Amino acid sequence: SGPAAALATLAACGGGDPAPATAPAGGLPAGVTRDGSALVVRVAAVPELARVGGSLLLPTERAIVTRVADADYRALDATCPHAGSLVGNRDGVLLVCPAHGSAFDVAGALVRGPAERGLARLPATFDGASGTLRIAPRPTRG
Repeated sequence: SGPAAALATLAACGGGDPAPATAPAGGLPAGVTRDGSALVVRVAAVPELARVGGSLLLPTERAIVTRVADADYRALDATCPHAGSLVGNRDGVLLVCPAHGSAFDVAGALVRGPAERGLARLPATFDGASGTLRIAPRPTRG
C-alpha cells in the first residue's frame, strides 16, 4: 500500500507508460506547500516539472500540475469529466484516464473521448521571479 502501490496501479492502467509523480499518502510532495488554503508549487524543486510535458499529480487535492511550455505551468482538476477517475500522465504528452481511456493534452484540452470536454483549469498564477505557481483554493459549492 502507499505511494508505491498507487504508482504501480497507475502505471499498470496505462500499459506500462510512466505515471506522474504522486504526493505521499496524506501529504504534499517536496516543493509543494500550503499558504492558508492555497497551494504553492516551487517548480524548480519538483523534478517532474523540469521538462515541458511533465506533470505532478496531487491526489488528495484532485489536481494535476503540468508544464505546458518553458514558463507556462497549469493547475488542472485531475478528475476526468466522463466518470470521475483521476487522470495521469502516461507518455509525457497526454493525460489519460485509466477508467475508459479519455485523453487530454497537458493544457487540459480533450484529445479523445469518451469524455465530452477537457479538464477544468484551476485558478493559478505563475510568478517567474520566485519560480512559484500559486494555486488558489477551489470555490466552495453550496
